[in-house]
Amino acid sequence: MRMVKLLVLALTLAAAGTQANAQGSFKPNGPVTITVPYAAGGPTEGLMRPLAPQLQALWGQPVIIDNRPGANGTIGVQYFAGRPGDGQSLLFHITALIQNVALYKNLPYDPVRDLVPVLLLGRQNNALVVPKDSPYKTVQELVAAIKANPGKFAYGSFGNGSTTHIYGQLFANAIGVDIPHLSFKGEGPVLTEILAGRLHFSFTSAASAAVRAKEGSMRVLAQTGPIRTKFFPDVPTLAESGYPQFELTGWWGIFMPAGTPKALRDQIAADIRTTLRQPDIQARLDSTALAPTDSSPDQVLAEIKQETAQWIKLTKQFNISLD
Repeated sequence: MRMVKLLVLALTLAAAGTQANAQGSFKPNGPVTITVPYAAGGPTEGLMRPLAPQLQALWGQPVIIDNRPGANGTIGVQYFAGRPGDGQSLLFHITALIQNVALYKNLPYDPVRDLVPVLLLGRQNNALVVPKDSPYKTVQELVAAIKANPGKFAYGSFGNGSTTHIYGQLFANAIGVDIPHLSFKGEGPVLTEILAGRLHFSFTSAASAAVRAKEGSMRVLAQTGPIRTKFFPDVPTLAESGYPQFELTGWWGIFMPAGTPKALRDQIAADIRTTLRQPDIQARLDSTALAPTDSSPDQVLAEIKQETAQWIKLTKQFNISLD
């Protein structure tokens, strides 16, 4: 009898363990697909690939990453918009989702009309960087040199219409000097030029800047955003340096099709937050310099509407377009 009781107890504990591994509030009827509108192997993969198996364990169904790159993320969104709001189709996107509203005249989607936000995985500051051997150690020193030598400084960006392009134009406008813009195909070539000392300065991702500043191959003069982040606790914000125009931050987020029931959206948001608390996912967030946010889905929607208007204003002001 004792052996039977022990066997029953063991089976009960095993069942409880299985339930604990799949105790998400969302109960999908089949595989869940997360559309990622960028190529496999990019920076976003470092978070989304590890996140998928965590959600799979929670939901008890396969979670598939579907990469659909092209046109600054618009092709993936166009494919995704209009899919059923049953929770089995999710979209990952970054700030470009709303920046594209300002950059394209005939955008095939409306982020407010066609999508509903689930949550932001985190917000990310950018960094104003110079080569390691640059004589400039503060924003004020860099600005003074640019003003004293008009036309002799240039900045690089990840491409026309990118956040770094917009920030560069905003910086030039803020200091009242026209600064030539050199457009590169992504962050990699910009970093190469900065590390080689061939580019005077640039805005770059906080993640890349943090790694290279730590190894001493690049100097960070300031960071965007309203407050300092833990990734650069000793680096002032541009607002602290006298330029309050740089409070906008980048973000990574999860979205669902318009028409998704609120209760379902809230269930999935809660489940994803559960996975974000896992130590390995926290480490991934840190590696991308993403600062977690507690904004509810409704708060995210309000933030997106406000930030869309701000990006539209900036791109119009500097006549930046991708059409």
